[in-house]
Amino acid sequence: MVSPQPQKRKTSEYSLEHIHRLASNQQVHFATGTVFNDIKNLGYSLPEVCKCLKNLTSENYRESVRYGKSKPWFDVYHCQWPTPQSETNNPDELYIKLGFDKKCTTLLVFSFHLH
Repeated sequence: MVSPQPQKRKTSEYSLEHIHRLASNQQVHFATGTVFNDIKNLGYSLPEVCKCLKNLTSENYRESVRYGKSKPWFDVYHCQWPTPQSETNNPDELYIKLGFDKKCTTLLVFSFHLH
């Protein structure tokens, strides 16, 4: 089965201020086991992920994508963030894909891995 090409646009679906607010309150959920494993393999904890999300800027925003007309939009960010527990000064280049739950009370992380 061939996956459809995602729709893309250059305007964000979600308010950056709302992302910051939910991240500040650690109202963040890792949406899949893959995301959880990616974060764990990078050495990040939930507080470190939340701190990274609180510091996203509009300059980090890349695009919004969705994978079908009736599917939700996801906002994609690229950012540099200090590598946890590393002795080097080289930051991680991160690819982050975010959405909200239906009530917009929880920030859902769908991707958080090296770009």
